[in-house]
Amino acid sequence: MIYSNNVAKNQNENSRIYFGDNLLNGFFYKNSKGMTMSMKLYDAEGKLITLRENSAYITIGSLNSDAGHNNEYIEKAEIINSDGHYGSGVALPESSVTVHQGANGNDILYADKNNELLYDDKITQAERKQAIDIWGKEIVEKYLNWDSSTDRSKEIFGAGLFKVWGNGITIRFSNEIGSAWATYSTTVPKLGFNMDKPELDPLDVTYTSGKIVLDKSNVYIHYVDVHEHANANPGKTEFLPEHGIEIDGVGESFLDHAIGANYEHTLWDWLSHGYELATLLVDDNVKGGTVKEGDQHYYVYLKHGMDTNASRDKVVNQEIKYIYENGETAAPDYKGV
Repeated sequence: MIYSNNVAKNQNENSRIYFGDNLLNGFFYKNSKGMTMSMKLYDAEGKLITLRENSAYITIGSLNSDAGHNNEYIEKAEIINSDGHYGSGVALPESSVTVHQGANGNDILYADKNNELLYDDKITQAERKQAIDIWGKEIVEKYLNWDSSTDRSKEIFGAGLFKVWGNGITIRFSNEIGSAWATYSTTVPKLGFNMDKPELDPLDVTYTSGKIVLDKSNVYIHYVDVHEHANANPGKTEFLPEHGIEIDGVGESFLDHAIGANYEHTLWDWLSHGYELATLLVDDNVKGGTVKEGDQHYYVYLKHGMDTNASRDKVVNQEIKYIYENGETAAPDYKGV
């Protein structure tokens, strides 16, 4: 990990950074306009890990905000996109933290409404009324004391996610008062609500409590020999799978890909295998595209091509017989090439 860009807020005092016994518990920066944390991940053999898109998330927690009262005290986390590492913000259900776009296009996580009122359980009646006006009574009762250091069951209220991919992760933590505790984790906070089956509901409801499940789907690429059907229907350029026979071993399947992820397929070299395209064009989705909900099947329809090795100069054996009408030989046979 590298910590940098900790410019002092007060030039008469040095900026400082503090760590606990466990670096995974985050860090505290003081007298600083912010702190940039950069990390690289390595496997057990010391090789740099490159994260695939839609495969990794990092949680930013304890993002306090005194918005509307002291706008300098709004803790922010910005994902930095450059040099092969990228990310985007993801808002969690029930969280006060939302995704905003920074001046340079990077996503920033922070709460634009005051969640500091519910920071602990030491709240006055006036503060409770103010919090209810902002969040509603149900949220106040559910998430009061959300930032407790001993009970993390409500931490989702002050947390957000970054989806990250590439050769590293870089995050900028900041606020205007110049100090804050910055935390990050690879664990998604548990949802605060209980999903109970209604007593009168006849349906058997299946659910997974406290987890975010990314929907997945499949993409299949098929190559179909429609030569006989094409010959029987001259000029036809539109076909269905049942018009031919699938060519084994040349298609490709993209299984269990996240919905919204991209895929890319290299076209089979059908010309070198004696085929030619039976349609006017190849569907763009065959070459690549975005995974959608539900299985997708894309087809390339082929027919037998002309013999590309044929030559107009091939050797031809020729034999001519000279015979009269009555069957007698008129001249010796001619044999030539």
